[in-house]
Amino acid sequence: MHRFSRASVIFGMLIGFPVGLYLWLFLKGHAPEMGDYATLVNLHAMTQVLMFFGLFILGFAYTAGYHLNGGQPRPVEQVKWVLSAVVMGFLIWLIPPLAMLGKLIISVAFAYTAVLMANAARQGGLSKPAITFLCVPGLITFAITPWLDLTDVKLAWFAIMCGPFLLALMAGLQLIPNVMKGDRLEGSTAWLFAALMLTGCLVTTVDAFITPINPLISSLMLAVPVIYYLFQVNLFKALNHCGPTSLAIAFIAAFSWFFIAMLLLAIHGEGFRENALHLIILGQICTYIIAVGSRVIGFFSGDYVISDGKLTFVVLLWQLVPATRGLDYLISFPDVTAWITVLVTVAVLYPWAFRMLARIKEV
Repeated sequence: MHRFSRASVIFGMLIGFPVGLYLWLFLKGHAPEMGDYATLVNLHAMTQVLMFFGLFILGFAYTAGYHLNGGQPRPVEQVKWVLSAVVMGFLIWLIPPLAMLGKLIISVAFAYTAVLMANAARQGGLSKPAITFLCVPGLITFAITPWLDLTDVKLAWFAIMCGPFLLALMAGLQLIPNVMKGDRLEGSTAWLFAALMLTGCLVTTVDAFITPINPLISSLMLAVPVIYYLFQVNLFKALNHCGPTSLAIAFIAAFSWFFIAMLLLAIHGEGFRENALHLIILGQICTYIIAVGSRVIGFFSGDYVISDGKLTFVVLLWQLVPATRGLDYLISFPDVTAWITVLVTVAVLYPWAFRMLARIKEV
């Protein structure tokens, strides 16, 4: 886990977030033009999806993911090449004449992980096939992503909702019952959730690649399985058990932003999709990574990344970022707000990243 997390943090802090912050300031008229805008958007998106989110998720897959699917983890020596493959593939992708080779290497690494997760389920006697039913398509989405043009907001929406968003829900199935003392999603309830979620992902796929679907329908098809998920894992009991901790606040914030994004997308239609995308990315997935990533690395290193009280403050402060970036479509924020987004991002993420890297060294 720690090797993947280290690479994830480094790529996110050195490329993903700086490019994203520049693009935001450029859109708001606070930064000069520096290169081709579409190329920078694609670089930002690919870095965040494949490297920042993707590497964190691969780290999860090679630790808790095996248990989630009913199998046993493989020795580190057998899978650490995957990290090298993704990193090298991404660096090769940055060289235009070799971009196709880089994409292929990244795709193979994620597809290989999908095969391992399916095999873990087989080793476990398919005791948790409904979970595998979702983990494998989520990883396959990551394998497809290098070949997409993520400047197309529909394709970016597909890459996020059927990849990191879906697998973040799967991670919750390990965290909520084991750490937060919620309920397990098993048996027929797990199959129903898998069917609902896969239907939502199928609608998202059709909307991105085949024919436009009314945003009211597509957002509803994603919201329904998440509502079912929250009730079945008894998140409310889990939150009550945790009390006002960073983990509980992170889950409340993350799912609040998800439902806000779905509601506003249903109301405002395609014009809001780019903003909804950033609400999901910044409000849900990044909030997860800050809170859950800190807890996981703290567990492996034997000490807090930062104390829970400070982490709670960090999680709360971070919510200014999805608010100012994602709700800009609806609220006429003053120009200075763009700088608030940048300053809060820098003030929250970079100290957190340094603490994460320091703790990872101790693992």
